[in-house]
Amino acid sequence: MKVSAEDYSFFCQCCDEFKELFGLQDWNVHYGMIDTENIAQTICNVRGHVASIFLCKEWDDTVVALDKPQLRRSAFHEIGHVVLARLTACGKARFTTEYELSESEEAVIRRMGNAYFAKCDE
Repeated sequence: MKVSAEDYSFFCQCCDEFKELFGLQDWNVHYGMIDTENIAQTICNVRGHVASIFLCKEWDDTVVALDKPQLRRSAFHEIGHVVLARLTACGKARFTTEYELSESEEAVIRRMGNAYFAKCDE
């Protein structure tokens, strides 16, 4: 299913809200859309405090529904990558495998998201 301009705009708005929530005003965040199998993707330049967050052009709604709650969760998840970007960069400079570090990062983001959205859903 093609992601609409309205969906994309909502996703970017949510990212901006979470960017503010986590005090990331020192980061310059750019948004775009790409062809990817993932829902979204984030690339961070830690030294320059620049992040590029991309939303997929085609959403596989057989896996996850394309709706505002899911777009909001996806935005939270991608901003989580920005929050943890420095930790991730430091870890990559050590003797940890990229896979182990990536899995650790994903686990922290999922925990943060679950905690936040559980409270919102009360």
